[in-house]
Order: sequence, then structure tokens, then C-alpha cells
Amino acid sequence: RRWRQAAEALSAAVALDFGGDAELRAEAAADLEEAVELRDEAEAAATRGSQERTLSVAGRPLLTTAADDDGATAGSGPAVGVWECSVTLAMCLEWKGLDLRGKKVLELGAGLGVAGLGAALLGGDVVLTDLEDVVPRTTSRIARHRSLIDAAGGKAAALAYDWGKPLPADVAARGPFDVIVAADSVYRQDLLAPFLTALNALAEAETEVYVAHKRRRRDGVVDDFLENALRGKFADVVEAECHPLYEAPTLVVWHCRNALDEAMGGLALGGE
Repeated sequence: RRWRQAAEALSAAVALDFGGDAELRAEAAADLEEAVELRDEAEAAATRGSQERTLSVAGRPLLTTAADDDGATAGSGPAVGVWECSVTLAMCLEWKGLDLRGKKVLELGAGLGVAGLGAALLGGDVVLTDLEDVVPRTTSRIARHRSLIDAAGGKAAALAYDWGKPLPADVAARGPFDVIVAADSVYRQDLLAPFLTALNALAEAETEVYVAHKRRRRDGVVDDFLENALRGKFADVVEAECHPLYEAPTLVVWHCRNALDEAMGGLALGGE
């Protein structure tokens, strides 16, 4: 209901003349388009439940279901369902044939943790992070995969990390991290600055970073800013090859290496 009300409010705003300001009207129209797409994604994720497919990572099953053991999907918000980018990223790591045994891995904005769990099934010692109220869901997902992770020689734990606050001591204590993964962490413009701040706090010279992103807005402002920020922070940024069954024209996975000393600048855009 809240999504419908927001969309209706934006529709009414788009219908206004905005004093003849065509640029402002176009911006409102773009916001409406983005809101409708996010609504559709959230509703689709909330209804997929137990019908979602099971992936195979290193020969072991990775469940992409948002449902609890009793088949009921609990809660609301972005972490209630599995997002397309997380599946693409998990299968990208699998497709690359990464051996993460002995590697410390961190997932930013884990949600239901498909990417982080995929890394654990590749043998990684993974810390999956998200907001405090999301961590119980992530922890439940880890528990469902515990025997598979153990068999793969991996580890997984969920910790709270609010990007708007300083890096928590318990997260910092698990580093330094060899690999950082993030799937669709910047799905709204206001998340851009906090995400880049978190990445600045965690990425070291030898850290490899995989950022999966879905291009949503027609103007591409956030998409371009995120990519440029990554290219300013890392000496090597390439588009990783994705598993052909899980790639899409709107999805990209950036593989970033060799972090520079400079912090990613121009963060003001994300807070506007």
C-alpha cells in the first residue's frame, strides 16, 4: 500500500507544471519511474518464496528462496527477498572459478546473503553485514546452509554495519579482508555516499572488490558516478564476465583491484 501511495503522489507531482521548469518535471518523472520499478522488484521478491530456484556453487546447492522453513516469507523491506544482482554476483564468482579457501571475505548490504553464502561455498571465511534489524534474517540463512558451508571448508557469520556510522569494532576485528562483495547496494541515490564511505573504510591495497550493480535510471547519473568513483579509488577496474545464464543488459559486475591511497571523492551526490 505504501508503494502505491508513493507512486500516486509522484504521479500527481509529475502532472504539475513546476512553473514551466522542464528540467524539474523530467527529474520528477525519472523519480516516478524509479519508484515504480523498485515497487515491482520488492513485490516480486516478496511473492517468489519457495518457488525460487536453487543455484549450484562448487557443486553444492545455494538456496535463493526468501521463505522461512515453514514456507512463509516474513517481514518487509529490501531484505525480504532475493535480488537479481545477488544471484548474478554469486554465479559470477562461481563462473570465475574462484578459490576462496583461506581468504577473508566481507559482504556489504548482505540482505539474505546469496553472494556472501556463495563465497562461503567457495571456501571463504565470510562476514555478511547489513543493518541490525536485517541480521537475524541473514543469520537464519547462514544456519540453513551451515552443513554445506562446513563441507566446503568455508565459514560464515552475520554482523551489523550501518554505513552511516563508524566502522563497528567487531567488523574491523575480522579484517583485513582479501575480498569484498556487494550486490545492488546502491539501488537508491541516497545510498551512494554511505556505500562509498564504507568501501573507503574497508578496502586496502590488496583487497579485491566485486560490485554488482543494476542500472535503473535513464539519465545514468548514479550509475556513472558510482563507476567513476570506483575507477578513482582502484587502479584496475574491469567488467567481470558473468555466467551466461544469469547476465542481463542492465546488470554489471565491476571487479576492482589495487586500491589507491586516495579516498573516493565527490560524495555529495549521494546525499542530495
